[in-house]
Amino acid sequence: MESIKTFNIEELPSSSFIIVNSRRRSGKSILVEDIILNLKERKLIDTALLFSKTDAGFKSIPYPNRFTKIDMLPNIINNMRLFNEYNKVTNKEKNKFKLKMAVIIDDFAIDLKGDKAFHFLTELALNGRHSSYPPMSIHIFLISQSLTKIPKAVRLQADIIMFSQIASRKEQDQILDENFYILDGSFQGRKYGRQLYNDLVKQDDYIFVVIESFREGKIQQYGDYIKTYKADINKIKQ
Repeated sequence: MESIKTFNIEELPSSSFIIVNSRRRSGKSILVEDIILNLKERKLIDTALLFSKTDAGFKSIPYPNRFTKIDMLPNIINNMRLFNEYNKVTNKEKNKFKLKMAVIIDDFAIDLKGDKAFHFLTELALNGRHSSYPPMSIHIFLISQSLTKIPKAVRLQADIIMFSQIASRKEQDQILDENFYILDGSFQGRKYGRQLYNDLVKQDDYIFVVIESFREGKIQQYGDYIKTYKADINKIKQ
């Protein structure tokens, strides 16, 4: 198998849109919480907001930052845009907003497939990251149990897609078509891409494959944009 490195959190863009897709009880929430804790340790974010209908998991996120409805999210994104616009016209660095935030949208994807909500989700994928330029930043995590709940237009705009072993053949084929046949679409290339996928998702329990789509245009081999990552469960239990 081609040499695939571990995902390096410090190489994330200053703002990003990240999709985390896997079946129930596969470790999605633990994975994202591990990344959030690492971002905080490195001072890459100051705070995190959780949008979750079940309000489950993510013990490191306090209750003032937890929401069971998605309604507030557009206002938050718009406020970040306003802060960003203010920063553009402010010359003094000390006067600029420096908010660095992570937003976690946990299994709300199906609620964002209506016409109005679909446009918001697409806009979030297209331009959400552009609402915050340095010294601000925003990292948006969209967590879903099913890839088909996330429109293709949104998937193709993600900076990063993370997934573990996928049971659905249809969803496997989507992942392979969109991410593993980029370098070689020939019969042999597609055969190699599928084998690489199987080798990566089966190499360890609770391991996730990381597709770094933000590196598009800078890739010559699979290892340039495909990584793996496994959460440190001990850090989350602390």
